[in-house]
Amino acid sequence: MKQSLNSEDWELKRWQKFQKILTNNTEQGLLFIPSIISLALLVPAENWALVPTFLTSYVLGRFLFGVGYFLPTFPGNMFAPLFTLEGWGRSPGMNLTLYPTFFALNLSLYFLY
Repeated sequence: MKQSLNSEDWELKRWQKFQKILTNNTEQGLLFIPSIISLALLVPAENWALVPTFLTSYVLGRFLFGVGYFLPTFPGNMFAPLFTLEGWGRSPGMNLTLYPTFFALNLSLYFLY
């Protein structure tokens, strides 16, 4: 027999998800902010479009990452069979965060040397 969550348990689980999102956003921000500032200071003028492109990708990725926590459990979700493993819902957002951070850091090092 499946037990249903009472409102307090449901509320606790929801706030735990928000705490995980906040923690991950803080960690990713601590990696991304120095990388994008370094890139902005070192990139030549002809490659300046990289900075807003990476910044936009990062912000979009963080939004999708947060949505990915709730997408698998959203009532009436038509994508639920695709996101039966909860981590898969966060994967696109994490990738859109990881790649700009990685490339900004590596391009900063490239332009530095």
